[in-house]
Amino acid sequence: MLDFDLDEAPRVLVADDAEGLVSMVMQALLEPMGCRVEAVEDPAEIIERLRRGRYAALVTERGRSPDGLALARSVIETPGLQHVPVLLVGSDGELDDASQAFISGVRGMLTTPIRLGEVVEALTDCMARPAA
Repeated sequence: MLDFDLDEAPRVLVADDAEGLVSMVMQALLEPMGCRVEAVEDPAEIIERLRRGRYAALVTERGRSPDGLALARSVIETPGLQHVPVLLVGSDGELDDASQAFISGVRGMLTTPIRLGEVVEALTDCMARPAA
């Protein structure tokens, strides 16, 4: 089980596209560990859910539309959401510019194929570090 300081099962919000591949992988990896994974496509709904709910992290795909970096910036620039850890998923080529990702507010990056150990490490690390 992940060691989060939450009173309930950690919730992870996944910004996914219509195919839903990232959310399916995250569900398969995290739900057996006691996490709840919720998937959303619409950027406006993502922001609204983050405002209303308590999430351990937002996971977004670099290549999604709109761009995962743009979504990360939008979350970080939304008053009251600066604390939300954003994890970016992508291939090695998509994640080459790590500095740009971290400038955009991304707190961790996962390369595909997504592996359980990397997800746990990234979630634990980004939750331990305060937002910049």
